[in-house]
Amino acid sequence: MVEVKETKGGSAARLHAELPFRMILPDAAPAIGTAWDRAFTTKLDPPLGTGESYEFLQKFTVAANADGLLSASVETALKDPPKALAERVPLVPMLWTGNVYFNTRAGQYHAARLKVKASLPNYQGEGTKFEYESIYSEDAVEQ
Repeated sequence: MVEVKETKGGSAARLHAELPFRMILPDAAPAIGTAWDRAFTTKLDPPLGTGESYEFLQKFTVAANADGLLSASVETALKDPPKALAERVPLVPMLWTGNVYFNTRAGQYHAARLKVKASLPNYQGEGTKFEYESIYSEDAVEQ
C-alpha cells in the first residue's frame, strides 16, 4: 500500500495494520515453513494519541499448501512497546494473529481468521485492568 486517498470508516492509519487484502506474498511461491516479515509504522492521531509513531512487525509463515489453498499464519507485534501500559491501549487492536488463506489456483485472496486478545493488569494504577478481545472472520465472495 502506497497511499490512502479516502476511507469510509476510521483512520487511514488502520489500513497499515489491517491490509485491505490481509496478506503480502513473497515474490516466489512459498513452500510450507517459509516465513517472511512485513514492517509498518502507524501514527496515532487524536483522540487515540498525539501524533506518536509506532513500529510494528508482521510475521507470516506458510502452514499448509494443499488442494489449491495456501494457509499462512500471521503474528503482529510492536517492535518497541511503550513502557507505560496505558500507552499500549490504543495499539492493542492492531496486534492481529491468526491465519490468512490464498487460493493459488485462482491467484486471489480467499479468507482470513484473525483475533486479538490482550490483558493489561494495573494499566492505570494498582487494581485496574484493561482487557480486549476481537475476533475477525472474512471470506472472499465469488462472483
